[in-house]
Amino acid sequence: ILKTMAVEALTNSQLFESKQGGDITFMDMVDEQEPLGDSQIQKLFAGSAVLLTGGTGFLGKLVVEKLLRSCPDLKKIFLLARPKKNKDITKRLQEQFEDVLYDRLRKERPDFISKISIVEGDMGQPELGMCAEDRAKIMNEVDVIFHGAATVRFDEPLKTAVEINVRGTREMFKLARGCTKLKAFVHISTAYSNCPQTSIDEKFYDSPLPGEKLIDLVETMDEQTINNITPGLLGDFPNTYAYTKAVAENIVLEYSKGLPVALFRPAIVIGTAKEPVAGWIDNVYGPTGVVVGAAVGLLHVLNCNPKVIADLVPG
Repeated sequence: ILKTMAVEALTNSQLFESKQGGDITFMDMVDEQEPLGDSQIQKLFAGSAVLLTGGTGFLGKLVVEKLLRSCPDLKKIFLLARPKKNKDITKRLQEQFEDVLYDRLRKERPDFISKISIVEGDMGQPELGMCAEDRAKIMNEVDVIFHGAATVRFDEPLKTAVEINVRGTREMFKLARGCTKLKAFVHISTAYSNCPQTSIDEKFYDSPLPGEKLIDLVETMDEQTINNITPGLLGDFPNTYAYTKAVAENIVLEYSKGLPVALFRPAIVIGTAKEPVAGWIDNVYGPTGVVVGAAVGLLHVLNCNPKVIADLVPG
């Protein structure tokens, strides 16, 4: 082992020496060496059941694939999903797993689908729109929760954004409180949840409005009134997405006491760097849309600040 570590250190040293005076890209950080035994992450997930919300979204699809491929002893993944576009959740997930993203998984773990358990629910509904039987099953079996479901539309009406991003997060913590085997709860926020700040540290910031107060507001006011007061509520926040993700962090702060909780703030997530397939992406949001727009000739100019750095991370 010591010999291997010495070789790794030498290899890394040579890599960075060769890069002196040049750019170091994310591709230089990809470790292609075979792992030396099971990692701590694999050991954590061995025999564990995971509940994942947002599993049909871009980041969620990647999490599902990575867990199933890299953690062979994972017991089960519960995917919370809702019917959409006249398709039941089973049909939706069947189509999802036919994507090229899962080609490597199908080859290495051909029976992976047996570890997927679909739970019908809706983040925008009270108690997540789940039936009592499913709630009880999750509370008894789940060890790890990844909460990634959210509406990411910047122009989402505030009422809908609050119901999904804020109240939905509260409902997830209520569910987590009943989980008898919970080892970890990971809440996926965004690096832009506190964007009015000039710099952001790894800490909680004052919420623009207490989470419970905002939930009460959208539950008691009609939608037109909410739309009328939205600009005043947003203040320095650019859109309802960033605003509600900020308030959702207040929910995390208030409801996480006594629970093993981690708050994750990813920046702008773009296509995959290398695994399971290089360059995979399933949307044209953000910078991807800019590149596509320029490539097809629809976008000729872009209003930018050349002094700032775009915070992009590969999926």
